Amino acid sequence: MFDKYKWDKRLVVHYRDNSDQHQKIQKYINDFFKKHSIDIEERKLKYIEIYDSKVTGNLASSINKNGYGLYLIGLDGSIKKYSQSTDIIDNLFIMIDAMPMRKGYLNQ
Repeated sequence: MFDKYKWDKRLVVHYRDNSDQHQKIQKYINDFFKKHSIDIEERKLKYIEIYDSKVTGNLASSINKNGYGLYLIGLDGSIKKYSQSTDIIDNLFIMIDAMPMRKGYLNQ
């Protein structure tokens, strides 16, 4: 499911249902991505919503086990962070800028 983005994009994945809580999180993320579009592009980020379905692929067992929430997936295709709140979004740039690949890019 996410393999096509490996080594190309970092992903913010919102695995959600149709509850009010998840609709508010969706709006929060959309607003954040619009407001910070230059920073988002620079950090190779993509936002993906998975709506109330079973996840397939190499991360399926972890995502299906943890359930609904936000996942930050690194360029290497592994889950870097999971949360049921927006703390991933609030600290997104700090987390990414601390990643080894991003540090290497910044030090060039």
